[in-house]
Amino acid sequence: RLRSKRTVRSALDDIVGLGPKRRTMLLREFGSTQGVKRATEEELLASGLPANVVHNVLAWAGGEGGSSETTETQRHREGEN
Repeated sequence: RLRSKRTVRSALDDIVGLGPKRRTMLLREFGSTQGVKRATEEELLASGLPANVVHNVLAWAGGEGGSSETTETQRHREGEN
């Protein structure tokens, strides 16, 4: 039983500044990792996260879902071809 608890990982585990308590709070607040990804900066700040952690969450959400930077890079590459 303990082994299974240790091996369970969340996509949120990789966010700097987001420990177990904050991760649990976000999942309760937004319902799922997808809900966290869809959250706005204002919603994340209102949930009680510090601004630097909100920045990390937004960077993670953008990287996971295809950030605008990735989109700009793709547009640039398409223009070169």
